[in-house]
Amino acid sequence: MNFLAALILTVALVVDAEDLHCDPDTQFEQGGECCKMCPPGQKMQSSLESCSEPHCQPCRENEYQDKYTKENTCKLQPYCDPNKNFKEAVDMKTTVKHVCSCKDGFHCSSRECITCVAHTPCGVGSGVQTKGSHMSDTVCEECRHGTFSNESSAEDACWTWTECGSGFYVEKAGTNRSDNICAKNRDHVIAILAVFGVLCAVMAVVVVLCSIESLGPESFTPIRQEETRTPVETEDIGITENGNCVVQEHGNAVKLSRQESQMDTTTEHSTLFSSSSEGKSSCERLNSL
Repeated sequence: MNFLAALILTVALVVDAEDLHCDPDTQFEQGGECCKMCPPGQKMQSSLESCSEPHCQPCRENEYQDKYTKENTCKLQPYCDPNKNFKEAVDMKTTVKHVCSCKDGFHCSSRECITCVAHTPCGVGSGVQTKGSHMSDTVCEECRHGTFSNESSAEDACWTWTECGSGFYVEKAGTNRSDNICAKNRDHVIAILAVFGVLCAVMAVVVVLCSIESLGPESFTPIRQEETRTPVETEDIGITENGNCVVQEHGNAVKLSRQESQMDTTTEHSTLFSSSSEGKSSCERLNSL
């Protein structure tokens, strides 16, 4: 009988244990009971006073507990070292683990994110296709036709060429490294100068025609060319005290005696008297008296 009673009691305890179902996320089993765990952000005291109402304490600064627990300690938050290009941790919560983030312009050097490195800048002639993030580096692409990049940057995509507006034209076309260069259109200046030149020509013609009309036809009588005469050198004829005839020619006085005037003169005197036949005949008439 005693054996039978003990067997029945053992079977009853096993059945009760199998019927005990505790929530694995918020409860734990102790002494055949389902005891409550402390919620996230808190820890349980070392001594459990009541299984249904545990005594919990909040985690301290730089600590966290991200799930229900029966542990009597909280976990430490990770240290974000600014010397490794991490952002300074602020507003850390006790209910979640803080994730260290890289500073702007940096990304994790590995999957474990032990340190942060700078984003790779895209060189001249290429732009940013995808900006770098906390976990990835910059993705660059070469600037396509119609776009350019003239500086290295880890932030900027390729820029579109400048479109020259009204009154301007493309003086130098852009490349993947340079923008279009626009210049002011000078066609209107050339047109104005051409019109001004035509007006000046018309005015000149009008002025000439008006001048011709005001002068009349008398002004255009041909001028007779005066006959040019060769100046004749004058000679002065005089009589000396001795009765000699004197002819003055070009400042030279030539004396002729009565005998010289009647006889054949020498070659020299013939040359002198040949220049003025009238002077010679006058002297002959005077000598004959």
